[in-house]
Amino acid sequence: IAGHNARKLSRAEAEFRAALRIVPDFAVAHYNLGVMLLQGEQEEEGVQELKRYLAGNPVGRDARLARRYVVQPKLARAALAPEFHFVSARGEHVSLESLSGKLVLLDFWATWCEPCRDAIPDLRKLNAAIGDLRFRLVSISVDKDEAKWRDFIQTGKMDWVQGRDGHGEVALAFGVNVFPTYILLDGDGLIQLHVVGGGPGRVAQLKGEIERVLKEMSALPPGRMLPSRD
Repeated sequence: IAGHNARKLSRAEAEFRAALRIVPDFAVAHYNLGVMLLQGEQEEEGVQELKRYLAGNPVGRDARLARRYVVQPKLARAALAPEFHFVSARGEHVSLESLSGKLVLLDFWATWCEPCRDAIPDLRKLNAAIGDLRFRLVSISVDKDEAKWRDFIQTGKMDWVQGRDGHGEVALAFGVNVFPTYILLDGDGLIQLHVVGGGPGRVAQLKGEIERVLKEMSALPPGRMLPSRD
């Protein structure tokens, strides 16, 4: 909630520390204090707080993210994608974790959205053209009618990963309320690009960004991450 407001962040830090004086094993306080310290570039102390959280909560709700922050503290200051999951049209369990290490283009769309429908042939060509095992195209529909959605993706030969977000939970997590919206995630789950709206040339623009990030991923030494871009 504090965002980048220094005064509010200072108050929040004081509250977390006060809570931990009263209840030293208060897991949520350790986690939030650790993340806050990492965001303020106090990496050594922040990592120690996250390790305290993990010591008592090795399988807690935030354990996976805490481990990532411990290994790569700078992730706490980056545009990290929210956790999400869904079952694809083919019955695959898809989540941020399952896509780890892949460059992922999320396509938020709907069958009733004309620009979304217009983009399908170009997305099909894009998926075929990239030809890189590190890339995944993932379309997430907000259609409520499952039968209509399934019929549409079959008729449209949308043979890449297809998910249906009928209650809008995944779209809400990413702050998506306009369709189509395209979000590009790198192998660390960092948001490299967030583009709202379709139209002529949009998929070609996405293709250029995908190729750029794939090239940068190939050039990075182990353990390094890409800067995020909007």
